[in-house]
Amino acid sequence: MMKEDISTFVNHLNEKLRQNGVVCLVEGKHDKEALEHIGIKGKIVTLQGHSFSEIYDLFFEYNIKTVVLMMDYDKEGKQMTKKLKNLLGHQLYIDETPRKLLSRITMGRIRHIEDLNHY
Repeated sequence: MMKEDISTFVNHLNEKLRQNGVVCLVEGKHDKEALEHIGIKGKIVTLQGHSFSEIYDLFFEYNIKTVVLMMDYDKEGKQMTKKLKNLLGHQLYIDETPRKLLSRITMGRIRHIEDLNHY
């Protein structure tokens, strides 16, 4: 994988997170650390340690309008993505384009977001 490909993803996600009312949602702290390691800036929220209702309340409190989902590409991550879309999709815009872009750039070699620590 070429460095400029990852920078395309980083620029794309950072552009989204610069907008008001946009947050990135990841599974755990290692995922958040990996995104920060490759240069992602902006609000990244982890599911780890929070219930879905706590996450929803947090988004409502901070007037979040768009949630960028960056769940893992394994079975659990796909199930979590589906569940979050069903739970949050009625009230918020769910954006999966950065996740799909990363999958395309890495040609599916990244299974877990925390694997980005190696780039």
